[in-house]
Amino acid sequence: MDFFFDDPPGLAISVLGEYFHYTLRGGSRAHDLAERADLAGVGITLIFIDESDLMGPQARYFVEEALRFRDHSRLARGG
Repeated sequence: MDFFFDDPPGLAISVLGEYFHYTLRGGSRAHDLAERADLAGVGITLIFIDESDLMGPQARYFVEEALRFRDHSRLARGG
């Protein structure tokens, strides 16, 4: 988790770097999903944002969507 918010309450955001979260073999994706499940157990929704989405022209869109509890990351899409 990179960011935790009081407003809106119960929201955390994690930025997923391409290499560490998608390129390395195995573990990281499982760890990310386990972290999401652990936080959900205490009432916190973890939203992922892909690094590449923050580097592009639509960065603001992805941040605003995350603040609305909408996850557009590759991990959320099963990638």
